[in-house]
Amino acid sequence: MTDTREQFRPEGHDNDHFLLTTVVGSYPKPTWLNRAQDLLEDDEHSFDADDWQEAADDAARLITNEHERSGLDVVVDGEMRRNEMVEYFAHRIDGYDFNGRVKVWGHNYFDKPSVVDEVEYDQEWLVSEYEFTSDVADAPVKVPITGP
Repeated sequence: MTDTREQFRPEGHDNDHFLLTTVVGSYPKPTWLNRAQDLLEDDEHSFDADDWQEAADDAARLITNEHERSGLDVVVDGEMRRNEMVEYFAHRIDGYDFNGRVKVWGHNYFDKPSVVDEVEYDQEWLVSEYEFTSDVADAPVKVPITGP
């Protein structure tokens, strides 16, 4: 009898499974990370961008580790630095205008954008996300990108 797994495994494929397991990307944020976001936005607190970065990094490590422990073949950081899948990108890419808050996903409200000009970007934030996650993970990693 033939080993079906080996029969369909691409040449040089290191993983045990031909169909790799992963998640879409978004993962529930720990309550303490939401609290950190509130502190960052509160002008009366001394919680600053460096504190926020440390909290987001800790959350990303936690979720990446959880994905690895669950046995996923390809892991992500759970999008811990992202507020919402469209707004996150549109705030970093020129050519969008924001139309105000719109109710989505139950009782959540997000600032929804529209394309109003040529879309351009000059930041490499996705590379940074990939490098961070790759540094904290033993498994292969991916960085989710919202589609149109």
